[in-house]
Amino acid sequence: MKRILLIAALCLFGSLPAKATTYYIDLSTIAPAGYYFGPCYCGGGPMFPAMAANPGDVFDFGSVTLKQVFDDHTAFHNRWYDQGTMQWITPWLVYIPEVAVSFDPSRPVYPTGGVRYYSGLDPAPTLTSRTWDLEYVVPDGMHSIQIAWSGNGVYTAPQVAAVPEPSTWLMMLFGFAALAGLLQLQHAGRSVVIDRESLAIG
Repeated sequence: MKRILLIAALCLFGSLPAKATTYYIDLSTIAPAGYYFGPCYCGGGPMFPAMAANPGDVFDFGSVTLKQVFDDHTAFHNRWYDQGTMQWITPWLVYIPEVAVSFDPSRPVYPTGGVRYYSGLDPAPTLTSRTWDLEYVVPDGMHSIQIAWSGNGVYTAPQVAAVPEPSTWLMMLFGFAALAGLLQLQHAGRSVVIDRESLAIG
């Protein structure tokens, strides 16, 4: 019985496919490789170095909340003189942040949020914010991942849940099955001894 259980375990684990790995990475502990300022002077966004990966791997970087920024520096250089009101008009330029990810090391990551223009005669636009979930799966054929975002943001590290991996559950189940088999063998041996004693007494 022990040999059967051992052979079954070897066959089972030998036939299991290589599973993808989940990485929980706190970007606040990694020094950026550079910064992106976009088309304005509204704060640089970090560009993190490329990381080695395998197809199917899951990278959880947490989340980041980025807010639109009023770009008064570029807006000043784009103002015009309005003949009707006889005054200089400064348009509202709102810089829209963006998160970008690249799986190809030959193509650097580049977040392009863009700029939204509003007439200087209109009321100031409402600046909104957006939260990005920074969890990505590496596509087939790719072996790297790189992430960056533009503008300043509020970063939140990933929350690592203490959940056993599927392979851990499998090993636990196999251990319980092996223990049950050993107990059954011991019980069967004691039953044989009792039967012999009862026969001898008779």
